[in-house]
Amino acid sequence: MSDASHAMAQSAPTPVPASVDGLAGRDAALRQVRALRQWFEQHEPSSPVALLLWQAERLVGKRFEAVFRAIPEDLVERWVRESA
Repeated sequence: MSDASHAMAQSAPTPVPASVDGLAGRDAALRQVRALRQWFEQHEPSSPVALLLWQAERLVGKRFEAVFRAIPEDLVERWVRESA
């Protein structure tokens, strides 16, 4: 495991209760992400946020390794540095 993947695994959020802020589970959270993506597509079409949210939708439910492989390692390293 590379340093970046190790750091990302270490910084992964801990599980939360099934109902957070009115969301009753993964499907409800995914619907919210989809609604946010659609809002950005409609109201801020030049924003890269819609693309990031689309990618998040695509990665929901995938194993950590698959998600990590989908993100370039240099980008993960930068995110880890910036979050410290």
